[in-house]
Amino acid sequence: MFNTLRKHSKTVIWLIIIAFILWGASSLLVSQNRSTSYAGEVFGRKVSYKEYNDISKMLSVFKPPLETSQTGTASDDEIWLYIALKREAEQTKIPADDESVRLEIQKMFGMNELFDPRRYEEWVRDVLKENPRNFEELVRTQIRIRKLIQSVAPQNAENPAFQEWVTALLRRARIKKY
Repeated sequence: MFNTLRKHSKTVIWLIIIAFILWGASSLLVSQNRSTSYAGEVFGRKVSYKEYNDISKMLSVFKPPLETSQTGTASDDEIWLYIALKREAEQTKIPADDESVRLEIQKMFGMNELFDPRRYEEWVRDVLKENPRNFEELVRTQIRIRKLIQSVAPQNAENPAFQEWVTALLRRARIKKY
């Protein structure tokens, strides 16, 4: 019995090695496919799932400047609209400096004398399950979008001229969902 095992041990070992190589190669291909896949395109540029999820999270944390859904959650169309608004704000170079981000966060957590940076960081990590730096980028995006909307419709986002602008923006954005 041991003689037979000794004779075929090289074959068994090589079969195990080949199986591990194939398993590793397939895992690598699957993981690369997930990391390079995209949610869609806006303005001819690919939208990663991270960007899509960040906008979704931004809409769930902040009251969106444009209330398009009656429910508390953002719809898929609303997320794509805000991705287009984000890209438009980036293209028109609407600023959102660090000071405005800091003031916005302080408004959320209390004014200067009541603001506790430790409590803020704990809330972001524990409640949002997010890195404070990523959350600050969401705040920056929200500020840029709000400024863009205010520059187009200073008084009311319900006016027909603004609605036409949004329709034209969506046409220019050429949103493609994958």
